[in-house]
Amino acid sequence: MVPTLTKLDGDWFYIRTVSNGNVASAGPIIAANDVETTRSEIRVEPPKYDDSELWCWKDRMLVNKSNGMVMSIRKGRLRLIEDTEICLYPKKSDEYISQQQWGVQHDDCPFGKRLEGCLLYSFHSNDWVFDIQTHVVNGDTKLILFPYKTIDNDTQRWELVSPADILQYSRPSSGSLSSSFSPVSLSSPTGFQSNSVSAFGSPTIGDLSPSTSSSSSQIMSQELNGSMEFACGLSPSKRGSQSSATGLPLETYRENHQAVYHGNGVPSSDKILAMAAAYQTWLDWSQDKQSQSSPTELQNQRARHEKTRARLQSMARTEVIKLVNANTTSTSNNHSAHRDNTISLTNRFITQLYEQMPMA
Repeated sequence: MVPTLTKLDGDWFYIRTVSNGNVASAGPIIAANDVETTRSEIRVEPPKYDDSELWCWKDRMLVNKSNGMVMSIRKGRLRLIEDTEICLYPKKSDEYISQQQWGVQHDDCPFGKRLEGCLLYSFHSNDWVFDIQTHVVNGDTKLILFPYKTIDNDTQRWELVSPADILQYSRPSSGSLSSSFSPVSLSSPTGFQSNSVSAFGSPTIGDLSPSTSSSSSQIMSQELNGSMEFACGLSPSKRGSQSSATGLPLETYRENHQAVYHGNGVPSSDKILAMAAAYQTWLDWSQDKQSQSSPTELQNQRARHEKTRARLQSMARTEVIKLVNANTTSTSNNHSAHRDNTISLTNRFITQLYEQMPMA
């Protein structure tokens, strides 16, 4: 039975990122000569449990409890060269109201498995979603709007958590996916339906993503019937994440990948090089996988997984040889030993990544 959806307008909640547990918070008011230019930044930071971090829906707008202003696309323009910030601003006229209205969509991976959290997208352009600024400015990490990413998008996924649940929240510990919280009965903004069409009849992120498959609606129906659906993405906090359930945390792979592919200097160990190569291989494979059709039901699942592992290890070997040749200045014998050891480590890491990621 589908749980009854209740009106959300007026109920306060926290907007928590699944990437590290930080919450969206209103910054100090930036004073101006007139109310039309008064605004406030929105930061993503560890919770302080005060009114600056509490939000509620009102006519599809997100209102901050501390100052009564609403989330708005700063300057009303989407920008790719620089960050498109989301700020707090007084309510605009009907002509520009879409710049201040938001929707919620669950994010499914290519094989229909529900990922943790939900997407918060703009009615102004519904393939742009909440994201976290990748570079820190003056110690502050800001909330921004960015095009939806089909992979590696944990900074774009959020949980709307009630005050009762946020107080019980503790930092996730690796190896645990269970939650000690009970479901909350808060719902979507007025008029929003939990399906593939938004309140204004425009397609939601699920329709725009190339990863959408015919099984998504069936999976959604099964989860609704199982009473595990939290309307508008308003769900209890979850401990752990998909990537930390087994093996090394995804963040460790990502950090080593950043150091090897975008940093300066030679990697300090074969292990770091191997993890970076494994992560790059997984990214390449994920993007390639999304461009292909979904496997048919007639395919043997075990054989398909074995074939995928073999392909990933072959891709990883090629990536390792390229990295080792670019980062090694040792003698021939040492170079060969270094390469073979790194290939062996990378085979283990790419298999581990494949088995622990949601799309495996």
